[in-house]
Amino acid sequence: MSDLTIENVWQDREQIKAIQSRRLVELLQTIVPRNRFWTTKYAAAGVDVSGIRGIDDLTTLPLTIKQELVDSQTQQPPYGANLTYPSTRYQRLHQTSGTTGRPMRWLDTVDSWNWIMECWRQIYLLA
Repeated sequence: MSDLTIENVWQDREQIKAIQSRRLVELLQTIVPRNRFWTTKYAAAGVDVSGIRGIDDLTTLPLTIKQELVDSQTQQPPYGANLTYPSTRYQRLHQTSGTTGRPMRWLDTVDSWNWIMECWRQIYLLA
């Protein structure tokens, strides 16, 4: 779950930045080299993610547009190369409507689904 909660959201900027930086590094260590989409994208851009130390380094990461994810799913159906874990770990399937093009699918693990639900809980508590 997130370190940034309703209880500590009012920490000073440096404390929040330290949490965000640690979480970014943890995320990159999780997805690279397990996730082919991101590993390939970063390598093609010449980015060595082991050099990312925190959120101040975000500008070194290439931006991603939806079409890249859709193209990956077209080339490697049904989910593309954007999977970090074995398929047995995923529990939920989501899909866009495709009203502006091909539908895009993505999967959630139990942990990723709980994380997004916690994000929404925090939003409602702050509203």
